[in-house]
Amino acid sequence: MDEFYTLDPATYERDLILDEFNSGIWTERYTTPGDFKLTLPATAARVKKLVYGTLFSIPESRVVMVADTVQIRGGQITLSGKDFTTFLDQRPAKPTHLTDKPGNMIGTVISMMVLQSGQIFGEEIPRFRVGALTQAGNDVTEDISRGGAYSAVAQIAQKYDIGMRVLLEDLVSGGVGLVFETYVGVDRTSTQDARNLVRFSPDLETLADVRDVRSNAMEKNVVRAYPPDNFSETYPEPVEVTTIKNFGGSPGLQRRVLEIVCDDITEEMLKGTTMEALLRTRAAKALGENRRTRIVDGELVPRPGYIFGKDFFLGDRVEIEGEYGSPVTGTITEYIRSKDDTGSRSYPTVADAGSVPQSTDGPVTAT
Repeated sequence: MDEFYTLDPATYERDLILDEFNSGIWTERYTTPGDFKLTLPATAARVKKLVYGTLFSIPESRVVMVADTVQIRGGQITLSGKDFTTFLDQRPAKPTHLTDKPGNMIGTVISMMVLQSGQIFGEEIPRFRVGALTQAGNDVTEDISRGGAYSAVAQIAQKYDIGMRVLLEDLVSGGVGLVFETYVGVDRTSTQDARNLVRFSPDLETLADVRDVRSNAMEKNVVRAYPPDNFSETYPEPVEVTTIKNFGGSPGLQRRVLEIVCDDITEEMLKGTTMEALLRTRAAKALGENRRTRIVDGELVPRPGYIFGKDFFLGDRVEIEGEYGSPVTGTITEYIRSKDDTGSRSYPTVADAGSVPQSTDGPVTAT
């Protein structure tokens, strides 16, 4: 990343090229807003030109960011801000009740915002449209409250793990516009063969300064779920769910037991199902929330064969392999580009991880 550039707020064409700066960092994220920070020598012209509200982009990306803070100190001017999706909070969402796939639902809220803003003088966002929307997931129902459009859709995006972005696009009619999209990542782990595997590993020189931490401090491998007290006579026995595979003999110290009482179950919830099914679902959920953990992290160093935007993208599931043991999987949640007096760096962050199947007596996860 050798330069930043500002965009004309009416045409989105490149305006001011900034290739001499002290430090810069540009971070794009999956389900939460990306951000940037740029520090460069202050001049009278820059102080006049680089103000909050200035639009920024970089040659390596089509993402647009908006400066919201400007600091001038010690002969330096520092600008910081977030990606353009957050600017949509400056336009109200229309209260509505929607049932659709999450990605479509987000697009509908933004489309209604665009239509509403276009009817109010001065509030239309120039050359802005809603583009491709992911069809992933099942239909869901959500109530959209009055408030900022970004806040309304951000809750849906994070709830259903949907990515959002506003990108620069070349218009067929000429010029440049902005397009809003929703998307999801894909599986690039060894559990599938439809796509090339992406694995960060010390052996492949794509993972440095490795830390591998394993813990069962919070693990429960047996959960017994009891019905509410007012159902205890009708359903006197709890439902037990376990990850222990070996039922022969006495497990001894292997069993780590958690008992829960499902006080919120009502007669209404039993319509169309059984108490046993409800208790089994609650027990399985508690089991999943109390697992052993394995954390493998380090500095991810993309090799020439792994190019962001070509071989892997935000939201993709990839593998991280430590120096010992099997790989764990995680989601590319952000991609960071930075440059300062020590040089340039570009690398992804992997989080929200779960394991590649590797255990005979229960799940092992990574975070």
